[in-house]
Amino acid sequence: MSQQSTKNLFDLLSSPILSTDAICDLIEKNKETINCRNKPDNSTPLHKAVLNSTIPVIECLLRNGADVNAADAGGFTPLQLAITCVDYEKAELLLKYGADRTISNKSGCNSYMMVENLFMHKPTLPRRLYDLITKQTTSTKTQPSQQVPSQQQPSQERLQTQERSSFLKKMWQSLSKEQADYHLKIMTTDEFNELRTALQQQ
Repeated sequence: MSQQSTKNLFDLLSSPILSTDAICDLIEKNKETINCRNKPDNSTPLHKAVLNSTIPVIECLLRNGADVNAADAGGFTPLQLAITCVDYEKAELLLKYGADRTISNKSGCNSYMMVENLFMHKPTLPRRLYDLITKQTTSTKTQPSQQVPSQQQPSQERLQTQERSSFLKKMWQSLSKEQADYHLKIMTTDEFNELRTALQQQ
């Protein structure tokens, strides 16, 4: 793949002139560059679209074979970028196309940890993004015969108990009194019990 082809696709996604329909039409005609990498951050067109483009453009990329779990130079997936941007609609779309919430970036954080961190430090943000990431979501790419019963899903998607407890304890201790008080008011019983167990561990 030529560097010129790669550059053209990234320029295309940030074009202020082309309409969404025109961009999607060109994406479909240039599928061979859909997972190209941009230097020096090693991002893909999907990474750039999550940051700068519209939902229809992102879905066009996904529909035409964009790697939903591609990691950039920092190990960030498109889903992690959507969480960083606090963009519910983009995160929801990526999950529907099979985004993996358990992939860790080079800082050691996966999507679940990132959303926990985000809402512990900015508790006034709308809670639906937190609920979206932490609750079961069925991928559009999952075939019926491959679906895992819902009661088995948490053990596959959440951190191992010891790692999660350590993370919760560390994050809780980093909160201000005001943030901690706010979280105690909005926590569900299960969330409170999980936090209490984590804080009691040595």
